[in-house]
Amino acid sequence: MVKLFKKKLTYTNEMKEQDRLWELEGKNNNVKVDLKLMEKLQNQIVQEAQRKGFKGATITYIVEGEVITEIYKSKADLLEEQEKGGDLYVNITSKCKSLIETLEKMLNN
Repeated sequence: MVKLFKKKLTYTNEMKEQDRLWELEGKNNNVKVDLKLMEKLQNQIVQEAQRKGFKGATITYIVEGEVITEIYKSKADLLEEQEKGGDLYVNITSKCKSLIETLEKMLNN
């Protein structure tokens, strides 16, 4: 069955700006991403996806100067990885846009 209406997630100007800063930060030491803001924005994206039907699980954390979000197909996969280790995540990302793209794929499959 073909879905006529794809679920889309919001990519705000603030998210675009933080992604742009993330790209520049690696090239220019004077540019810094606001880690707390990036964490807040990524959590906001996940919450929107959940409201639109995302049934998977995510974990977001700050490590070595960047915000990371791991995306899992299910809470069971997340718990299994936490207990046994391994790489059960669907994707791992540091940018708002790639987080949105992954979650949209999962919402629309």
